[in-house]
Formats: sequence, C-alpha cells, structure tokens
Amino acid sequence: MAERTDPFAGAPRPGTGQHNTNGKAGGHPYASISYSPLADPEFFTNADIRNYCERARGEFLKLSFEVAMAAEVLQAVLKEIPDPEARLFGSQARARRVARHLKRTATEARDAAKNAARTYAAFQREFDPELSATARSRPTRARRRFDFGL
Repeated sequence: MAERTDPFAGAPRPGTGQHNTNGKAGGHPYASISYSPLADPEFFTNADIRNYCERARGEFLKLSFEVAMAAEVLQAVLKEIPDPEARLFGSQARARRVARHLKRTATEARDAAKNAARTYAAFQREFDPELSATARSRPTRARRRFDFGL
C-alpha cells in the first residue's frame, strides 16, 4: 500500500496558535479584518435608506443562494460515506439531518432579504406622509442668477 503524504505537512494546525497575523496571542488570523458588503449605514435621506435596504436585500439573497447550494453539495458528499452499521439508506438519512441546518440557514437568509425590503416599505408607509408634507410646505425661493457683469 502506498504511503500517504500529508499535503499540509509543515503548515500550522488550527488551534495551535502558530499562525497569527493580528498580533494577539492565540487569535484568529482574520480577527482584526472587518468587512461589510453593506458599507456604513448613513440614513440622512430617503435615498440613503432605500439604497441600504436594497444592498442588504441583494447581499442576503446572494448569500441564501450560496448557502443553499453548499447545503446540497454537503448532503451529496455525506451520503456517499458508507453507513457504519450497513443500514439501508442510513448514510442518506444522516446526510439529510446534517445538511438540514445549512438549508435552514439559507431559508433564514432569504427571509432576511425579504425583511430588508419590508423595512423600506415600512419606512415609506410610516414616514412618507410626513416627509412629503414637509417638502411641500417649504417655500421655494427663486434663485438669483450669477452675473459676470459682461
């Protein structure tokens, strides 16, 4: 039988604290990196609120598709592992039980996308009448034209 070689030989193992780039003892290498696909929330205008909710909806929707696909792949991979007790469809049932959690995560990400869209709809329903009334009640001033004196 051929001897197996470890492709990760010499690489730091998880949890050993050997790979540390953030300067903290025993920390995760990416703990100090912060990334948000939604950017900073700035809610100064109606458009800011709409854009943020739309970005959140889009990101959660992409995430839900990605996680749903991962759940399907995980289930397909796990069902190929032989059942230790040689039960008929035993591996398939175990794979389904494991992948169920990722499927639920995908469903909840899709629900988060729906709620992001509902947030903007609720904002319009609750605050648009006030904002529209405020915008209409402002007197419009005639702007003076700048004249170069030519």
